[in-house]
Amino acid sequence: MAEFIKNKKQNKKRTKIENGVVVYKPDPNRKIKDNILDLIEEGMWQRDSAILAGINERTFYRWLIDDVSFASQVERAILKYKQKLIKVVNIGSIQKPDIAVRVLEKRWPEEWDKPKKIEVVDPDKQLSETLSKLMGTPITNKEELTKDSDEPNTTESTSSVPGVDPKKST
Repeated sequence: MAEFIKNKKQNKKRTKIENGVVVYKPDPNRKIKDNILDLIEEGMWQRDSAILAGINERTFYRWLIDDVSFASQVERAILKYKQKLIKVVNIGSIQKPDIAVRVLEKRWPEEWDKPKKIEVVDPDKQLSETLSKLMGTPITNKEELTKDSDEPNTTESTSSVPGVDPKKST
């Protein structure tokens, strides 16, 4: 009688040894898996592909875990679909690539999503606020930032250093 074993290297497919020769039993779900791969390659989501192929979503994900070869084939089918979309963007970019670009943004947001807006701080405002804090007087316009330092300061300020009169020049 033939001995059946589970062989992890053969993606847990059942194998049997007859007269010292390993005989592989064909995958009974190969047609369903091929159908799923074709659907994914055409752009269907994995869940939808499984349902259209006639299997439960949980069965599909179990196959991904149990069958390493099938999992890599699914990944390859996804990449083939991605490649098709990129070709559409490249070819259609002259006229109107918006539809393909939107699909790419939705399908692979980490790669194709629009960059987030970055708030740019007004450097003049930031400089004036910093100088105001240092000088102890508010600066209201750019002229005050660029005026010569030789001109006397006519605005009164209070010194935060004890014992120093801000009205006296050093």
